[in-house]
Amino acid sequence: ETTWIITDTHFHHEMLVREAIRPENYNELIVKNWNDVVKEMDTVIHLGDVIFGDKSKLSDILHFLNGKKILVKGNHDYKPNKFYIDAGFGMVCNQLVFNDVLFTHIPQPNIDEFVLNIHGHLHNSAHRIEEVRDILTPKHKLIALEDTEYKPIKLKDLL
Repeated sequence: ETTWIITDTHFHHEMLVREAIRPENYNELIVKNWNDVVKEMDTVIHLGDVIFGDKSKLSDILHFLNGKKILVKGNHDYKPNKFYIDAGFGMVCNQLVFNDVLFTHIPQPNIDEFVLNIHGHLHNSAHRIEEVRDILTPKHKLIALEDTEYKPIKLKDLL
């Protein structure tokens, strides 16, 4: 059983394609890459912003994705927790602490008590990183799908 991390899938976020930020087939690419590595017994911690477009499509997407899924809510995950549970997440939270690692969507300040803050949100975009530059430390670990070829990454590789 392996634990995987993914973030900012932004399923059905049409502006990302329109502005050529992501390839036209990025929804299918994420699903394929996820299922190529994640097995049914694995766990995937999704660090938020799971779907941007038509949220009613979320359960259809999650139905095709392998593994047990945990959602750490992002700034675009504004529906009630029950919505995400009903769609297929086994657990929904605002942040998660596991083995002194803090999992969040947005990087958090004052993380001295943690070994790491694994987060998403910034998309490795210069203007987004600039907005939080004053809180970022070597203990902050950004996950950006644009840098992982739209694949989840093994938690043990991050640690």
